[in-house]
Amino acid sequence: MPSAIYDTGNGIVLKADDVRYRLDPPRPVANDRNVVSHAHSDHAPLRFRDVPILCSDATYDLLRLRRKGLRRTSCDNVELLDAGHIPGSRMIALECCDIRMLYTGDFCTRRKNHLSPARPAPCDVLVTETTYGKEGYEFPDHEETVGAISDWVDSNLASDRSVVLLAYPLGKAQELAYELGGRPVRVQRGIGDNHRVLRAHGFTLPTEGLGNALPTQPVVYITSGLGRESARVDRLVKDGAKTASFSGWSANGSGWRPAHRTDEEFPLSDHCDYNELMEFVRLCGPERVLATHGFAREFSESVKNELGIDAGPLQRGQSVLGSFV
Repeated sequence: MPSAIYDTGNGIVLKADDVRYRLDPPRPVANDRNVVSHAHSDHAPLRFRDVPILCSDATYDLLRLRRKGLRRTSCDNVELLDAGHIPGSRMIALECCDIRMLYTGDFCTRRKNHLSPARPAPCDVLVTETTYGKEGYEFPDHEETVGAISDWVDSNLASDRSVVLLAYPLGKAQELAYELGGRPVRVQRGIGDNHRVLRAHGFTLPTEGLGNALPTQPVVYITSGLGRESARVDRLVKDGAKTASFSGWSANGSGWRPAHRTDEEFPLSDHCDYNELMEFVRLCGPERVLATHGFAREFSESVKNELGIDAGPLQRGQSVLGSFV
């Protein structure tokens, strides 16, 4: 019977008899079953030491761009489910000792043009991220946000101005590229590398970048804006380009500020908002919820008070499964 689940600081560990499942570890551990939900750096291993991992095909190929010594494995009682967060992202369902546990990793239940949404799955124990897990964190309608972005881009292009979209190279960059298809989209080199990998997995994404010279016609340039790109963004702005940034934190007056001061901010997120998190828990129907990342304590209280489900934050070093199972 499963004996413990805890956050070790090196991934979330489920111990079942003599087997340990280690979820999103920065350092995979030999003899454990190491599972990676997606390729964002805060969830993916920093190094592998030739220890195999379990992940989706797209996540594996994205990680190979930046990590050495990568090997894969499989596990019969681990199921990878669409997470809707970024290309390749998966929730992790574990079946062991008559207990089903679902670990969401980062996830999103909204339908997008390029990703299938995360769907609730029946489970006994749900381990969920709670980035926006506090009442009041609610995003505007997704289609309205995407429409506002498209309108803003088109208005600038019609006025003979380029636009610079400051976005995560893995996640929002792909969503923006899909939503703005048919326009003269150019991408930062690292984003282009990601897109070349993802094309092999069925994604239709632009890879053309900008040369050293300023564009002679207005373009849509998707970039992180970081490092050497900062100087390029400055040059484009001096040439008349308008800038925009994208984050769920720009909603609800959270006090969020982008790394660069931009002309526009749009509340576009790869995560669930508070109401979406609560609905996901309700539809999964777990007996216990363990919250991690973000507003874990606040969300746990909401789950207990509003849904009547046993819930608590998953704290580092503390076993919280115990006699529950």
